[in-house]
Amino acid sequence: MNDHSYLFDSEWIPALGWTLLHSLWQGAAIALILAITLLLVRNRSANTRYLFGIVALSGLLACMAITFNVVYVPVPEIEPINILDTSTEYAINIENNETISSVVVAPENKDLSIPLKIENYFEAHMPFI
Repeated sequence: MNDHSYLFDSEWIPALGWTLLHSLWQGAAIALILAITLLLVRNRSANTRYLFGIVALSGLLACMAITFNVVYVPVPEIEPINILDTSTEYAINIENNETISSVVVAPENKDLSIPLKIENYFEAHMPFI
């Protein structure tokens, strides 16, 4: 059996989730524009109306591609650090209790606006959707 767990550890999974979520409102907006356009050209030939439908579907595909490109942020490669090598600037000085990394604490949700609360909710729960 093949192990495909590396696919789910990638940074493109949340970007794909956000793209699919955004495609819902983008598709609704394009469908509304198409409906108005088809009402305006209802006396034209079927080929013309069909062409407008094709343009709308192509526009939705383009919107999804642009959204994925905007949302996708690749994680930069981090060079491994040899903590036993004291000749580098990355060495840990245990005597002074210095550390290399720090922990980032997210702000509490009570002070955030509603759009930020929604975004934080989806960021936390996107792997489960």
